[in-house]
Amino acid sequence: AVELYAAAQQSPYIAHSAWFADIAGRRIEAAANSLPPEAAAAARQRGLAHDLEALAPALRVELAEQD
Repeated sequence: AVELYAAAQQSPYIAHSAWFADIAGRRIEAAANSLPPEAAAAARQRGLAHDLEALAPALRVELAEQD
């Protein structure tokens, strides 16, 4: 979740949205704070490395394979 939210925050629509922060951001940050700091930082770095244009279709395929 930390990695995915970091990737999503590359979009200005999400990065500057109080709605997204209220719905997901605060909970994800709370979860990140419960992780070891190195793990949370690594997840954020991986998220920032994602290409958002490629991430959504890849996640859709991954989720479809899990069903």
